[in-house]
Amino acid sequence: MMITFGTQNLRPGTDIVDAKLGKEISFGVGFTPDDASVNATPEAFLWTNLGSDAPHVFRKIAMNPVDPSDDHRYAFTVALPLTMPGTYTATAFVRYGSGEEIWVGKDVNWRVSVPAVDSLYVRQIPIDKVNARLDSDEISTMDDMLDGPESAYTLDKMEQAGVNCLWIQTPYRSDFWGGRPNDTAGSDYASTDWFSIDPELLREADQIDVSDTDRRHTEANRKMKEFVTAAHAREMKVVFGIAPNHVGHNYIFRDFFEDEDVVKRGCYKQIAIDEFQLAEVEKRKKRYAGTELALYAEYIFPWMFATKNASGKYDPNGANDVNETYSPDWAGDCWCDTKHINHGGHAGEKRWHVPREQKQNWKVLDYIGNAMLWATVKLGVDGFRIDHSYGMPVEFFTQTIPWVEKKARALRPGFEGLILFHEEHDPERKRFAANVGDVIQAKWYEAILQGFSHRDVEAIWSVYENPYFTEFSGTGNHDECRGITFFTEFSRAGNHDECKNKNFVQANLREFGNAVITMLFLGGPMTTLAGDEYGESRKLRFKMKGGIPTLWQARTQQLAPENLELDAWVSKAGRLRRERPELGCSERKRLIPHGGPVPIVAFEKRASENRCPLMVFSNINHGDGQSGQFGLGARARAWIESIVATGPDTQLQVKDLFSSTPDRPLWSHPILARNLLRDGIQVALTAYQVQVLDLVRV
Repeated sequence: MMITFGTQNLRPGTDIVDAKLGKEISFGVGFTPDDASVNATPEAFLWTNLGSDAPHVFRKIAMNPVDPSDDHRYAFTVALPLTMPGTYTATAFVRYGSGEEIWVGKDVNWRVSVPAVDSLYVRQIPIDKVNARLDSDEISTMDDMLDGPESAYTLDKMEQAGVNCLWIQTPYRSDFWGGRPNDTAGSDYASTDWFSIDPELLREADQIDVSDTDRRHTEANRKMKEFVTAAHAREMKVVFGIAPNHVGHNYIFRDFFEDEDVVKRGCYKQIAIDEFQLAEVEKRKKRYAGTELALYAEYIFPWMFATKNASGKYDPNGANDVNETYSPDWAGDCWCDTKHINHGGHAGEKRWHVPREQKQNWKVLDYIGNAMLWATVKLGVDGFRIDHSYGMPVEFFTQTIPWVEKKARALRPGFEGLILFHEEHDPERKRFAANVGDVIQAKWYEAILQGFSHRDVEAIWSVYENPYFTEFSGTGNHDECRGITFFTEFSRAGNHDECKNKNFVQANLREFGNAVITMLFLGGPMTTLAGDEYGESRKLRFKMKGGIPTLWQARTQQLAPENLELDAWVSKAGRLRRERPELGCSERKRLIPHGGPVPIVAFEKRASENRCPLMVFSNINHGDGQSGQFGLGARARAWIESIVATGPDTQLQVKDLFSSTPDRPLWSHPILARNLLRDGIQVALTAYQVQVLDLVRV
């Protein structure tokens, strides 16, 4: 017997499912029985949660018999409409002979993204640092970004830069832990209360007694709601960083009770699996009454936390006592300021599934989902960047997150679906993550930057045209080398390991700016870290207090003119990308030069209705001017052919929308449209120049 199952929606040559809102997804089953003499006609059924009332509810859909296109004796297909963003799963079975159900033994997962994902321009914001004084023991606040002076790093500045999504570096309460002597602040990824925004991010926090955790919790959450609302008013999405794999030591337990529309502290009813645990909770509360330990989950409800078995491996049964909890590690590095929670997975050991009988794992996953639901519904958050996603079990992505989306649609008017960024570096897991998330945050951006810094057009296109590329372009992440460090002579020599605070010369800034601007116009999801727009080179010190050098220098008018010029041009590109949405989308087509390679990245974008598509040309040779003749793309050729058909002598003119004079014609005189079809388009670019050409009839 042979049975196969799959979807026709795969990207060519990959196992990544291409599923877009408003389109269809198609599935096929091939079946060949062992005994061809059995006088029975098989039936095939899809088993999926697409269109169901909840992610754990699957339904049977009859598949249609078709003529086999391979060696199978029988074949079946079905196509389903994709009407709602979300993450979905499907498998299939064949009913044959006596009614036996023969399952395919394979799941297909896919993600239908909200439309905004394709053109996200994300700025990573560590709120505590973007307005803090340089090399100080100070932190900045949400208030500074809301009502700071013109020189401050504010939401208004983000809007002026064309940013349409803020990735807020994990903003939850994070208490300082003294076990790491080099840290001057708690790790953002060692959250100590998933239902409290860090009160230190509130300007008036010092006016509230530190022991009044509930009032500090209430006021900080109120301010974050105000922050998110203000970002939405500027048409910016807000994504929270969260590390669901672990929490910080001394975790203050709260939970969101949806039916009562309230967050309660110290109430473990929803996470407990039985009355025994609830009785134990009461005993432990009495034991620690009058001490701070009564606040902390690892002392009152240790079953929430992971433990290890006798062989030192992760034990999904969980801890029974605080002394059985442990700090996770990855690649030999102990994350000693955190505790691994008992969600049913462990990075580095294997790809984990959560059996239904592991009730505590499911309760912990429900708790994580509840925290995400609370932020989505009560704070208005639009999505999450999942730190250390490879530590999470499969069901977190296929059950927990879809549950959050389903609930949020019922509780938050106008909510479509979450925006999901998955941090993922393992190659096998990365392919899985591409089918259950919207964008992967990993390291492929480095290959793009290296292509620009080495002036290698083919290297740049080798990433953008790779069907497996589902990652952010951009300039890096909070704990990685800054993007500009790829543009030093040291780095170009193949020694990219410095991440040091260097004083880059003007040429480096312009090369970097050329790369950032070109990536913005290539389109698709892109991310930059606060300060990159000024050419910041110091790696973010996210476990230490104090500000970011270039941001503080800009605020105090100490920044060099070259850095300010970089910001001006990058911001101009961001605004143009927002004003002309076709620049932000990932649809692009490479333009090929006549007569051989030239160091110009050239492409056309998606065409607006009844208009020629914008064409972008970027000189990555940097120090020298470059020119070239390029063949037209299919979209531009089709548009020109349509106007030549109705007016053979139609003339065209071109404007550079990214120049300082975007309304002035670029050519000295109009050109016959039919000549452009014959000859292609000629460009001449100065050093570092990027043009966005708009062909118009005259």
